[in-house]
Amino acid sequence: MKYLKKTLCAVLSMGIIFSLIIGTGIPASAQTSDSVVVDPTAPAGTVTKVMVTFNGDSTTAKGFTWYTSRKSISSDLQIVEKTTNTPDFTKAVKLTGKCAVPSNKTDAAAPTGTTTSKLEFLHKAEATGLKVNTTYFYRVGDASLGLWSAPSTFQTASSSGAFTFIDLADPQAKAYDEGLLAADTFKKALDTVPNSKFIQVNGDLVDNG
Repeated sequence: MKYLKKTLCAVLSMGIIFSLIIGTGIPASAQTSDSVVVDPTAPAGTVTKVMVTFNGDSTTAKGFTWYTSRKSISSDLQIVEKTTNTPDFTKAVKLTGKCAVPSNKTDAAAPTGTTTSKLEFLHKAEATGLKVNTTYFYRVGDASLGLWSAPSTFQTASSSGAFTFIDLADPQAKAYDEGLLAADTFKKALDTVPNSKFIQVNGDLVDNG
């Protein structure tokens, strides 16, 4: 649960703030260009804006997106079933996704306090054939560079039975500080309903973007 709460908070915080930064009505993950050219002079940096979402059958599949600098072209996903509190990625299933250049204005200067790079690659990967109602550790990144996100967890859905989730609407942030306020609202929702399986947001993540 500790890993799950950290992941949800990070995802929602970066989702709100990044939406304010890119200034487009279409999410960055929805717009891509086919021109992917590695910049060997770029710093390796860190893996940022990692998101896990529904993709197909929620009992057996998950979708992942994340961003890196343009030094990282490999889109590697590693998943291992959680049997202890520490992941052993030497036993992980290794999956490869796709890398693309977001067509959003990612060469714009990043506001102070964000983790958005001036130039980025967008990465996507999918995991299918997972076990029902099972918790997994995962990490994403570039194996060739030894560049990985911090390990976190996700859980596939049960095939039956009741569950709890959080439903929020209209964070509608108009500026960076309002994005931080909205992110804090999500965190408090998770603190209030710690056993929630996921968060659903009913649109209007930002006011203009």
